[in-house]
Amino acid sequence: MSDEVDLYLFNLIPYSGREFKIVSIASSILSAATPLTLGKELYFDARVIELSRPGLALAYYLYRARVGLNNYVSKLYTGLVSKETKRLSEMLEELRMRGVGVSMGWRSTGTCIYTDLAEKAGFNPLTGEKVIVMRRVTRYSGSVSTCLNQLSKAIKSKRYCNTRALQLRTHLQERCEPL
Repeated sequence: MSDEVDLYLFNLIPYSGREFKIVSIASSILSAATPLTLGKELYFDARVIELSRPGLALAYYLYRARVGLNNYVSKLYTGLVSKETKRLSEMLEELRMRGVGVSMGWRSTGTCIYTDLAEKAGFNPLTGEKVIVMRRVTRYSGSVSTCLNQLSKAIKSKRYCNTRALQLRTHLQERCEPL
């Protein structure tokens, strides 16, 4: 939606959580990789927002999508109607009256990039058999609902992993405690 990228890190926070390092590395990698993929120069800004619990990532995503929509509409409005912006609803209405439709796709709310599991055909060299394997694939979407669903899956997965790790630690502690 702009030059900003939001990374949602749930498990391992790299570089011992050093914010400046995370920001510089994240924006550098994305600014280098994106032009290679898209064939056009793009540069990104980054920021670190610490959330007290993973569930707040959904609210933060919606907030950032709203900011992106506002920025997109403001850019259209100031280019076509007036240099002074108004409330979002007023700008949308004035643009509609001028026959300008506002896309609610990736231009207005951004694009999310996520990993998903997919079945892939493979070959087992030990048995000579064709096999179906699950592999992690990178996908992207400009749909807010898809992005929210993927973010929600990541949060639930983190909760499951944390709960399971706690259960295993408790179980091991019970077994290993001296009598």
